[in-house]
Amino acid sequence: MSSSSSEDLLAPLNEAVEGLQEKVMEGLPWAIAIAMTALVLWAAVPWLWRRAWYRDNTAARKIQAASERIKNHFDISISRVSREGKIRIAPGETAKWLRPGLEAELSRFLHTPIRLTVREGLVTVKTPVNLPSSIQGKPQFSPKSGALVIGVNTTTGDPAEITLREKSGMILAGKPGSGKTFALKAIRHALHPYADIAVFDGKRTRPEDFYDKARKIQSGMEKRLNNGLDYWTEDETNRPKLLVLILDEVQRWFSPESRSKPDKESAQIREALIRDLIQRGRSAGVLVILTTQRMTADVVPTGIRDLCGVKAIGRATRPEDAELVLGIRPGEGDPSPISASPGQLVVDDEKSPLRMIQVYMPKS
Repeated sequence: MSSSSSEDLLAPLNEAVEGLQEKVMEGLPWAIAIAMTALVLWAAVPWLWRRAWYRDNTAARKIQAASERIKNHFDISISRVSREGKIRIAPGETAKWLRPGLEAELSRFLHTPIRLTVREGLVTVKTPVNLPSSIQGKPQFSPKSGALVIGVNTTTGDPAEITLREKSGMILAGKPGSGKTFALKAIRHALHPYADIAVFDGKRTRPEDFYDKARKIQSGMEKRLNNGLDYWTEDETNRPKLLVLILDEVQRWFSPESRSKPDKESAQIREALIRDLIQRGRSAGVLVILTTQRMTADVVPTGIRDLCGVKAIGRATRPEDAELVLGIRPGEGDPSPISASPGQLVVDDEKSPLRMIQVYMPKS
């Protein structure tokens, strides 16, 4: 009697437990699915956020994600990688970032191509882009900002601006076949609507013809300066056109035709004229472009080179060539003309760090 009564009393409880077990079994797959989804989201959300935050800069994203491993392996501290791929160098670690071969080692360590640029306490991390050997585009010049675009940045693939604002001199150098001629044509095409351009080829033009035209430009420059013109502060709709003098194969103008005293004096006069145009031309809207395929110390005097606010060099064979043109030798991680392909220029415009530009090729 008591046993039957106990069973009767426990029956509802047993039924409740069985019902609960059935509900748990029914809901178990859903619970597992929810837990797995939460686990995946926990792992995926930071990954997705990093991909969205760093956009196409895979190198910066991977370095940020592996900062601790990089610290342990390379003894380099990385506190934060910005969206643009910039890393502030920790005190005392500049030499570690400049160590030869680090770029290649990091690329292998992270299994992704990496381009490092070290400058002024910052490291910039970029993912090199794969560019075709020939890129077509329209060279452009903005008279308002002074931005000249003749190609794309080989690191980012974006149109690369060269600033001519407040500039009065430009050097363009490169070995035969480096693409210097294409670059010069692109510059002329971009500037043509906004400038009066005079071109002299050192291989064909007599020095006297160049000198007469350059003296006229000098006279125009002096007239503009006497009238109080400050070219780049004037509204572009009211100011006169740029006065552009292009001296192709400029070594002819700086070198005397012979060792005779008159020829040496004539070369010195021509050099002084070019120096004056570059030195005083900024406010008057004068731009002198010097091109050469010979990269030796006697081609472009260092005093004139240092006055030029834009320097560009195509393919070269010696580090000294880059130093003669740019005034500095590219460091570890900087683009170098030694590795440039035909149609690529290493450019310094005193505004942006050294960068390599692939010049637009003309349409066939």
